[in-house]
Amino acid sequence: QATVHLREAFWGLLLPVTVHGRVSDIWRAYLTQKLLWDVGQVVAFTAPHVIHDRVAHDYLKDFQSEGDLYLKSTAMVAFLARWTSDAPTLVERLEQLWAALYARGFVELGDLRLAQAWIRDL
Repeated sequence: QATVHLREAFWGLLLPVTVHGRVSDIWRAYLTQKLLWDVGQVVAFTAPHVIHDRVAHDYLKDFQSEGDLYLKSTAMVAFLARWTSDAPTLVERLEQLWAALYARGFVELGDLRLAQAWIRDL
């Protein structure tokens, strides 16, 4: 929940908005990690650098909010493992991947349009 992105990877900060907030940061990480690997970059992990004070949760509501994680993540990870692109630029690959995620029902049209606007602004 606390991430650091190098400037060169700011393109990967876009959060999908058509999935629940409890899902969006995880799916963003899957997409970004795939594209980083695709261009020969890596993701690094380190010990936590924040203290998170948890508030009381409704665990059933949390579970329901995270439905896509339980129902679609395995398929998404399998798709990402197989996905390839011959696009010459990272920006083109980024748009292709968002379009592919939309075409397969992982995100909705609003996310594809948002990603396209994001790419125009990069």
